[in-house]
Amino acid sequence: MILTKSNIEKVDLDFLINEKIKNNRVNELLIIVPTNRKVRNLKKEIISLMPNRAALELNIETLGTISTKILNRIQPFRQLSEAASIIFIKQSFAEIKPKYFSVYKNEIPFGTLDRIKNVISEYKRHGITPEHLREEAEKLERSEKLKALDIADIYEKYFHKCFSINAYEIGDVYKLLLELNEKQFEESFSSIYSDVNLIVINGFNEFTKPEIKI
Repeated sequence: MILTKSNIEKVDLDFLINEKIKNNRVNELLIIVPTNRKVRNLKKEIISLMPNRAALELNIETLGTISTKILNRIQPFRQLSEAASIIFIKQSFAEIKPKYFSVYKNEIPFGTLDRIKNVISEYKRHGITPEHLREEAEKLERSEKLKALDIADIYEKYFHKCFSINAYEIGDVYKLLLELNEKQFEESFSSIYSDVNLIVINGFNEFTKPEIKI
């Protein structure tokens, strides 16, 4: 899909990108790709095509990095580390009264903590809240229902711990970014990418609901 303010039948993206590169105007180009690996590879490729083999203002981002930059310009925050996230998940587990996970009376194994953390991080990235999870749990069979309710309780505690120290993971960034009004979003974007007049989003197979809204 091409989004443009011009009434034209088609857009030759390769031509537009090559023109920016050939004329040393890559500062006017923003490319958004799915992974950090693709960012690195594309940067190398474009730099190799530059007339002077240098690109000081090369704007290539993932949806995660661009969202982080836009939000951080308005609401400075820290990125949540893996170590801190596991500690918070462990603390959150200790603060609830588990039913499905009640077998772990003394201490929940690290592997289980890590899996719970990853599941919750994915829920955040997809915009699924503890409330949504509890609603969906009512449709499940007993065992799966209890598991979903335990995870929802852990998720809720974990969420508040992250926000209490202003440390976020990408799902939190998406949530807060979507709470900004349009003017805040535009002003933050423009302050970071003031020269950009062509944005290319390429290589994605799918988007989460928050990513589509962003």
